[in-house]
Amino acid sequence: MSSTKRSYVPTDSDSEHEERMKDLKARDEFAQRLQEKDKEKTRNIAVKSDKKGLQEASKRLKLETEDQTLVIPQLRKESRRQYLAKRKDDQLTLLEAAIADEEYLFGKEKLTESEQKRQDYNRKILELARQHDQVSEFANIQRYHIPSEDQTEEYKEVNEGENVPNSEQRKWEEERLGSAMLHFGAKDAKQKNQTKRI
Repeated sequence: MSSTKRSYVPTDSDSEHEERMKDLKARDEFAQRLQEKDKEKTRNIAVKSDKKGLQEASKRLKLETEDQTLVIPQLRKESRRQYLAKRKDDQLTLLEAAIADEEYLFGKEKLTESEQKRQDYNRKILELARQHDQVSEFANIQRYHIPSEDQTEEYKEVNEGENVPNSEQRKWEEERLGSAMLHFGAKDAKQKNQTKRI
């Protein structure tokens, strides 16, 4: 028996096939390396941003709690003031209505001493409350108040003539010219002449 082995002779199509397989393998390995690099970068960015995000969130939370401890008492004060002002108005209205009812119902009848004292007391309270409102309104009229932090109003001139430019300069010059001018005779001479003519 003759042993004939056939030896395989690669053909062009086989070499192309092997080359193609190598290219595909190299391409897959390259794609795998790119994906790993992207994953590493993405992980690092995510971890870093998570840390930064947590730090920023904790800072904001801390500032918010500090603000709440400062703001809430101020809000309570303001709310209390508004409530008291509204309650005062409501109580005055009720007191006025009660006095009007008593006068309507018991105006012509003779009251006992205690009822008369109570009615006088209610009238006195109403009168004092009205006076208090008038005094507080008067206190706000043309009076200097120390400005508060919340006040945003600008200074308003009392005299409207002083709103024009250089009004202070003009006023000062007129005063100086008036004192520099030479005047003869009595200051009240014009008045004496007018009274003599009449």
